[in-house]
Amino acid sequence: VTAFLPRQAPNVGNIPKLFFIDACRGSETFQPVVVPRTGGNVQVDRRQRSGTRDRGATDRTVFVPPEGNTIIAYSNISRNKAMEGKEGGVWMKALAKIMATSKESIENVLTEVRRDLQHMYQDPNWRGHMQLPETISHLLRPVYLHPDGAALRGDPVQQQPAKVSPPGTLTQRDERHPGHYKGRLLHLQQKNIITDVTERYEKSFVCVLSFVKCSDRRRYEFRSEEFSGKQEAKESAARRAVLFL
Repeated sequence: VTAFLPRQAPNVGNIPKLFFIDACRGSETFQPVVVPRTGGNVQVDRRQRSGTRDRGATDRTVFVPPEGNTIIAYSNISRNKAMEGKEGGVWMKALAKIMATSKESIENVLTEVRRDLQHMYQDPNWRGHMQLPETISHLLRPVYLHPDGAALRGDPVQQQPAKVSPPGTLTQRDERHPGHYKGRLLHLQQKNIITDVTERYEKSFVCVLSFVKCSDRRRYEFRSEEFSGKQEAKESAARRAVLFL
């Protein structure tokens, strides 16, 4: 891990590094504890319990912490065994299955794997061999592995200054029909991924599009470049929104 940190490898310092380690970290095993499913005062049968000075950043550089932008995922917490089934490591199999289809960030994927393992360990055959995967995250932004998730998206667009260019057409570098991204944004709204979508126009057709993302209840705002018509401006803002989502 040290070899890939920004201090040692500045060329990849601003790129997220993901490490997945499926190996025993000791010889201990968990003994399950029966607890109320949703909390509260519920009686449980006890018999069930088992160097140099720099000149600052430029337009081609960015400051990152010397130790950051990594995530290390272990199959179990320290001092404990990692379980194996007939097809290999139990954790790695669950991780690969969810990672291949989930559109969530990698941190949410790892949480989902922990949840699935908990469900599996309700089986009496596994109950004496519980496993709690551990994640150490120093990521600087969300990381998505599924192409429809957001594949290595950066910070929210509203935190990045928009580059203003002369009025033009949206299709200069996009062969899709002009309403493609507005349609995709409507589709995301119908699937309850976003809600409370609003739009306003500034100057000579600069569209400011905003919405609430249902998963985190935060409002995001996206500003288009300056165009010669409202429809082009809205499509530009919708494109930025869809790419972020």
